[in-house]
Amino acid sequence: SYVCVFPIPSVSTKNTIKALRQYCSIMGIPKVCKVDGGPEYSHKFIHALAQLGCNVVLTMPRNSNTVAHRTVRLRFEEAE
Repeated sequence: SYVCVFPIPSVSTKNTIKALRQYCSIMGIPKVCKVDGGPEYSHKFIHALAQLGCNVVLTMPRNSNTVAHRTVRLRFEEAE
């Protein structure tokens, strides 16, 4: 495997979708895209992938503060 890099001017949904389209034009459309649920992976991003026939899987972020927040949030959601 290898890494593909597409520079973007800023981290935003619009730029992330543009980079994804560049990737798909070269590599083809992936069946699954794993993302950490950051703000750049908004509903618009997920919708753009769905239009391409790609499923989005949300994973835990690497930032420890965000992980702690998500863990607490998941526990509360499970308890309800």
